[in-house]
Amino acid sequence: MDIKEYVHGYALTAYSFDGNAEDNTVAELIYKNVKGKKVLDLGCGPTEPVLNIFYPEAKEVVAVDRLQENISFAKNNERLLGGIIERAMAYKQGHLSKMGVKPKVRYVLGDVTKRLKLGKSDSAMQIGCFGCLGTRKNFELAVKNAYRYL
Repeated sequence: MDIKEYVHGYALTAYSFDGNAEDNTVAELIYKNVKGKKVLDLGCGPTEPVLNIFYPEAKEVVAVDRLQENISFAKNNERLLGGIIERAMAYKQGHLSKMGVKPKVRYVLGDVTKRLKLGKSDSAMQIGCFGCLGTRKNFELAVKNAYRYL
């Protein structure tokens, strides 16, 4: 399986919003903890079009990933995620954006262990990205950088 097939498969299965508890937990945690007008998603993966509907105050999302395939999928294949987005929007758990609209997303290709020119954000999040950095030093660099963006 090549990387494009993997990204496609992951994007269509990572968050299905078919009633499972994990999706509910992710939605609830994002909605309750990711606040502000500008949100930073570190290691966004190919699923940013699905997740950004849970940022209750965001006008802008800066979505960072180190894989061009993830960025390209998120930017160019939202229609493939349409069914998942519809299920997420219908997810009547009280965790959807109060504004009822998705924020503007700016995608950035970059490594979270490096200092990137992202400007300041009101909130920063990551789901799983920091756990895949391989070393304690990389984890510490990513956390330190995340604080710099706030």
